[in-house]
Amino acid sequence: MLVRKHIALGQERTTLALEPPFWEAIALLAGTGGVNAWTEQQLAAKPDTEGRASWIRQRVLGEMVKKVKFA
Repeated sequence: MLVRKHIALGQERTTLALEPPFWEAIALLAGTGGVNAWTEQQLAAKPDTEGRASWIRQRVLGEMVKKVKFA
């Protein structure tokens, strides 16, 4: 099930639909800066060739992998 959240992109607002575990991971990554601010920052760097939800999933995965120490 997807959870939709409204995100501001400068003057524009958009809706981003992600699975709950991604929103939970974003909350951990965002810390006190907040989910919307973290998501906005990531979307500002999104290439035109990527979809918003796909880009955010990639960014979340990349940041979480950095935090995990593999044996």
